[in-house]
Amino acid sequence: MPATRAPGTRRTSRAAIEAHGLSKQFKSVRAVSDLSFNVPHGSITGLLGPRGSGKTTTLRMLLGLVRPDTGTSTVLGLPFGAIAEPARAVGAMLGSRGLHPNRTARGHLRVYASAIGVPDDRVRQVLHLVGLTGAAGRKTGTLSLGMRRRLLLATALLGDPQVLVLDEPCSGIDPEGIAWLREFLAGFAGAGRTALISSHLLHEGAQMIDRLVVVNRGALVHQGPMEQFRARHRARLVVACSDPVRLATALAAAGITDVRHRADGRVSVAGSDSATLGRIASNCDVTVFGAATELVDLERVLVAMTSGPCTDPGPHGVVP
Repeated sequence: MPATRAPGTRRTSRAAIEAHGLSKQFKSVRAVSDLSFNVPHGSITGLLGPRGSGKTTTLRMLLGLVRPDTGTSTVLGLPFGAIAEPARAVGAMLGSRGLHPNRTARGHLRVYASAIGVPDDRVRQVLHLVGLTGAAGRKTGTLSLGMRRRLLLATALLGDPQVLVLDEPCSGIDPEGIAWLREFLAGFAGAGRTALISSHLLHEGAQMIDRLVVVNRGALVHQGPMEQFRARHRARLVVACSDPVRLATALAAAGITDVRHRADGRVSVAGSDSATLGRIASNCDVTVFGAATELVDLERVLVAMTSGPCTDPGPHGVVP
């Protein structure tokens, strides 16, 4: 269903979620430090970082559950506390608690539907949306972890929100469950709605997010499109040849400029396949002795970005 504006919100050209200079300290622990980022309308944005990096505290500040020491945030153009009907604007899934083990899935949803003033028919709709129609009469204590996650997502969807905020939604669920969530979120964003999901593992969210916000020790490390992140860390050809300098010059003339000279005398090339490289080498009388594809583990890249002290992000939101 296409997104419709929730009462008491402002649909502007600005991002669906904006954070400006958020900071929060708990006693001696600096949980979040001068954090600024945005979540564009219609995007699925991943908030990534290691455990303890301030992701959950950040989400709770966005939702008005934790008061920041400094900084501001808006959801759909307003501070969360100023939204007239918040359940119509934002659906949230924070953690895996909140399910009474002796209450049925349908009964659980009816309690929350009554609390936010939506009809019982919406309960039937969200059970169908998350694929739990057949489990509606089961007690939540008998559901698998994946089914409980879907029930919590159904709870977040009761108000038909424009924005979803999900904290570690993939934690503990199997690959089939992750694939289902990926398909669901793609449809949600495809209808013009917005999702912000947190995770400490890139591989869980890499196939479902289109924008990335990376934090470490509560501070921004990187933000930008996922496609751009992949392009910066794409696979490379590692080539042993008779004349690395001549080959690099010929590649540059052909528009292939991402060439690095390695200490062992080989060159590392991005943006070319082996057939193209072989043809260019032959045309410039360079003999290629061997070429191997060097794949980049994006998870290791993320770990490297979030290990050690935080560094102020560069002009494009990327640590140099």
